[in-house]
Amino acid sequence: MKIGLVFSQIIEKIIFIFLIVVLSLIVIHAPMVVGLGTVFPKYATEIKAWKEILILITGILLIVFIIINRKIDIFKDKVVILSLLFIAINFLTVIFLRNNIMATISGLMIDLRFITYFLELYIFLKLRPKYKKAFVMSLIIGALIVLVFALLQITVLPKDVLKYIGYGDGTIEPYLLVDKNNQFVRINSTMRGPNPLGAYATVCILMSLIYLMEKTNNKVNQFIRQKGNILALVMFVLSIVALWFSYSRSALLATIIGIILIICVKLAKKWPKLIYSSLTLVAVIIISVIAISWKTNFVQQVVLHENPDGGSVTKSDYGHVSSLVDGIKSVINRPFGYGIGSTGSASLYTKSPIIVENQFVFTAHEVGILGLVFFLILLFVIFAKLASNINNSFIFGVLISGIMMCFIGLFLPVWTDDTISIISWGMFAIALNYNKKEIKKYA
Repeated sequence: MKIGLVFSQIIEKIIFIFLIVVLSLIVIHAPMVVGLGTVFPKYATEIKAWKEILILITGILLIVFIIINRKIDIFKDKVVILSLLFIAINFLTVIFLRNNIMATISGLMIDLRFITYFLELYIFLKLRPKYKKAFVMSLIIGALIVLVFALLQITVLPKDVLKYIGYGDGTIEPYLLVDKNNQFVRINSTMRGPNPLGAYATVCILMSLIYLMEKTNNKVNQFIRQKGNILALVMFVLSIVALWFSYSRSALLATIIGIILIICVKLAKKWPKLIYSSLTLVAVIIISVIAISWKTNFVQQVVLHENPDGGSVTKSDYGHVSSLVDGIKSVINRPFGYGIGSTGSASLYTKSPIIVENQFVFTAHEVGILGLVFFLILLFVIFAKLASNINNSFIFGVLISGIMMCFIGLFLPVWTDDTISIISWGMFAIALNYNKKEIKKYA
């Protein structure tokens, strides 16, 4: 009996270490794998797959942990069932719709790493809730790393500083330009590119804003005394700066919509009738700003990507539209999907690589309409559970951020990015395991 208990405790600690290592290091995944891959080129593929390897080992250990502790009932949980069904559909797709072996492996890693990590973290925190605070602290520290480095890139570091650790044509570009315009440099920070940085900054802005709004009733001296308030304020400002210099239009639009949603929910609680006048005022302000600034260089070059000096031959807007149209046509033609690894970076291993600029069309292209339906049902259940407890600032922030990730997903496959997907779905897992008392305690 004692041996079984000790064995269980050892496995518990290992699972915790693996899960928090993935969540902690994922924010520096891009520079880490590029740098190490440059030093050890023979092991570049293995280095890139470090997180998937840890997630796979964690899954095996978690199954053993569940069996030892006789917690089989966890598999009756609706979230667990839906997650497992989506995973099963992916593997069934591999059996019936076979692609190139390398494309399939890469596709499975892209499609399932965030769902698997979410499932593991969700189950682990269900069984051992005492670890929740550690994961929240990991998220905060990770955000500070990303945002501070973004600020350094904007202010003191040369724009191509990342080239010194291996960034370049064969890996990740150290920076991008808006329509080949040198006046508008798009920074990466530690993300894989400006768009993932914009999406990450959106999450940080919305989370810190909700936290700060909860503290608005405090007097100035009380506000300053609480370190958490100052930290949230700093993160809010740094996030806005990072978002701005990412020049990610989808993230900027998602942030604006997210802020409006937050204000509406907050106002609806106190002054329901004020909602309509507030929305009208916001609409008037937005339309006025657009009308006044429409002919400015910023709007024409950053928003519309119309570089007067030439710019890209093929505009990104046209690429987004054509990719979406082609993707939808493909799904209609083959409603059961084209198989794992049929689109995105995984499809580069095939003879006909396809890029789909939409998260949901991407999913349908890989696992068919049935797979997409299960994915959407899982999202709906997660959001419904979070929405039932929006009085808690952390849960409310995760809910709004999740909805805005779905919005960004309409313009690009946001969850194919390993950092954004694991952070986003990791937050889902943590928030679903919180209760009211704990939110107040950690806020």
